[in-house]
Amino acid sequence: MSKDFKKRIAQWEKKRQSPRYYVFLYGFLIFAFPVSTFIELVNANFQMSELNALRWFFFLLTHSLFGCLVAFFDFKRKDKEYLEFKNKQK
Repeated sequence: MSKDFKKRIAQWEKKRQSPRYYVFLYGFLIFAFPVSTFIELVNANFQMSELNALRWFFFLLTHSLFGCLVAFFDFKRKDKEYLEFKNKQK
């Protein structure tokens, strides 16, 4: 087993202890917030005076739901792979 692989396993063991944090981090902060902000900036033609806070909040809410679902299923997939790997080691 390579050193890099052992490092990735150790990182996942830490991440799998807090699935809610994983979903929040990857679903909301890494996906939903930047995407909804970029979409609102594109809709306003990158003019700060034309930004609409209510529309941005709606985009943020819809992208958050989608992002959290994707992050949740990604977490489950990675955890399943990790558990299968651990079972093969035994």
